Amino acid sequence: MQIKSFLPKTRWLVTIILLLFLSIEQAWGDSSITEDFENAGMTAETTYNSTREYTAANSNAEIAWFVEHGCVATSDKLRGTKSMHMRAYYARYAATDVWNGNLPYLESRTAVTGLKSISFYAATSAPSYLSFDIMYSTDGSNWSAMKTTAATPADATAQTFTSTSAQYTYNIPSPNTSYSYYIKIAVNSGSTHVYKTSSGGANYTFRVDDITFTYSTCTNLGTINGSYNKRVFYAYLFSLCQRSCGIFL
Repeated sequence: MQIKSFLPKTRWLVTIILLLFLSIEQAWGDSSITEDFENAGMTAETTYNSTREYTAANSNAEIAWFVEHGCVATSDKLRGTKSMHMRAYYARYAATDVWNGNLPYLESRTAVTGLKSISFYAATSAPSYLSFDIMYSTDGSNWSAMKTTAATPADATAQTFTSTSAQYTYNIPSPNTSYSYYIKIAVNSGSTHVYKTSSGGANYTFRVDDITFTYSTCTNLGTINGSYNKRVFYAYLFSLCQRSCGIFL
């Protein structure tokens, strides 16, 4: 009787273990990580007319960033205590809307394997003048437009944002789960105006916060740019436990 009562329990245990291994082999489902710019290593500043680099070690998502004409700031924050803040300075433009340097942009310097989409909060002080391109790249040099989430997806170029914080989502077209992707959010060069219309008043601003990367765990298994990432791996294990419990409860 003891053997008979033990065998069903053993079969259940073996089944659970086998399914866990199969789940790990297949890496079932999607996961996400979010950059909130709240890490203490991302020091808040007010010098926007410059470039800044933030290392993965100082990112809560363990992603490195580069920003042109911007910095992490507490002024006009969108979420939490800090946001990424960019400004289009009047002094850096010619009177005919020709930019004398680089347009403001934010670019990830750590690729995310199996990336499918990004979502983020954004706002601009000049919704009638500034538009934006949301792009992706597999090499960090050659950029292509992401796609909108409309019923008929369009290229995510010349996108407009409101003056109040709102969330926006964009997809990688035909994502490959074995590829690693960088992302870029940039002021569109064809904006009606990329600077304020006179030398007086405030410079146009663009703010971004809580950038969420949704990626396939089919081949990722806790890696970003081919290296182990503890937050990604823990998120995956947690989701795996949820699925397993859901099956056997």
